[in-house]
Amino acid sequence: MKASWLGVVSLVVAWGAAARAADGSAAATKQGTQLSATKAQGAAVQPATPVRATTVKANPAIVQAMPQATVAQLQLPTVRPELVRIEAVNSNAKAPTATASTGGSTVEVKRGELLILKKALTAAPSATPTALAEKVKTPLPATLVVGVADPVKGTVARQFQPFLSAEVSPLRWDAQAASYLTTVVVGLDPLPGDDDGAVTLPSAIRFQLSGENVTSIDPLNVDVSVAGTTGYQRFRVLTTRFDQAIKVNAHSRFGDKSYGASVDPGPARLEIGRSDARVDGFGLGKTTISVRQLAANRQEWPALQAQRIQLETTSGYLTPASVQITAQSATGETALVSQGWGEAIVGQRNADGETSKAVVVFAFPWLKFMLGFFGAAVAGALRVFTSEPGKRQGWGPVFVGCLASGIVIDILVALGAPLAPEWLLGMMRSELAWLAIGLVAGYPGVALVAALGDKIFGVKKPEPASASAS
Repeated sequence: MKASWLGVVSLVVAWGAAARAADGSAAATKQGTQLSATKAQGAAVQPATPVRATTVKANPAIVQAMPQATVAQLQLPTVRPELVRIEAVNSNAKAPTATASTGGSTVEVKRGELLILKKALTAAPSATPTALAEKVKTPLPATLVVGVADPVKGTVARQFQPFLSAEVSPLRWDAQAASYLTTVVVGLDPLPGDDDGAVTLPSAIRFQLSGENVTSIDPLNVDVSVAGTTGYQRFRVLTTRFDQAIKVNAHSRFGDKSYGASVDPGPARLEIGRSDARVDGFGLGKTTISVRQLAANRQEWPALQAQRIQLETTSGYLTPASVQITAQSATGETALVSQGWGEAIVGQRNADGETSKAVVVFAFPWLKFMLGFFGAAVAGALRVFTSEPGKRQGWGPVFVGCLASGIVIDILVALGAPLAPEWLLGMMRSELAWLAIGLVAGYPGVALVAALGDKIFGVKKPEPASASAS
């Protein structure tokens, strides 16, 4: 009886092994049943390896075969349908309409569809241009809606906000471009809280800029084909003047909007100029020295408050030694009077910034001296011809006397010019004055030289013929 029972158990074990080969799960169940029976009978049988549960994954082929949604629902909370206007970027496509929903409106967006979403304005737009602030994204009056494929939902509606921003504001001087310059950035940013991933648009969106008080805009238009930071496009806006704020007008499918920005004139520099590059020396020459405050574009920049500029010169003297630039003015003047002859360099004293220098040449007053000699010679000739025939002197002493008198008077006047009063000095700077001085000095000078010649050299005047005969 015991042997037969053992034979039955052996047959059951063999049957369980065969069943495991055919079906693992069924074999495991049956083996567990046989093992339980065997343990109950006290038979010594080795335990089988336990089977672990596995996660069942969906077949990709089955997932692909499942129908996916090609239309997404865009919810617009707190916006009534009559306040929403929708335009299709593709002129051949029909734009959907907003329908009322709980707490707002709903718009159906198809996959690959581009829509311009505009909301009715509750107030009239301002006529004042919006400030084009540095690195501040100013939105345009509409948004872009894109139907984007999604692996889970099939289609989702992504919404982007178009904007303009300035990399630099106010405009600043660019030496290479020789203009005041800023870069205007345009692009499409996702709304706050939305996915910030970039989206390639089915068709590009064009932005165009025009301006007032600007020299150039380069380029005039750009196309944005990617929504997100990687799709930003840039304009270069230039102007050559600083006294007028610029105005930039943005044109696109999202509407038109005007922006304004000021111009930074600096850095300031002083330019020292002179009215004459060459004047007579020995105090007979005078020129005006001007100081102008210039902006970076070399345009005059009026001072916000009065300032005094101290000047210095290497030769001559300045009257006064400083230049006063009044408030709301860009220029000031002083005078440089010659001294000796040579070159004078006028510059700012203790200059701590970029400033220029003025160079003035003090020339020898040859023309004035020659006119003085000529005047003395004419005076001598007049004295010869106006004297009585019996008392007329020879031409040699006359010309020697007039030249000597001219030289003496020229030297005296030249040395005394710095000490002369301003009104007399002004007269002496005229060439005609030197001719007159020669005439006045030459006429009595002939008599003086003739008298000296008689006493020193024993030169006697020729006697009249009637006196010799008697």
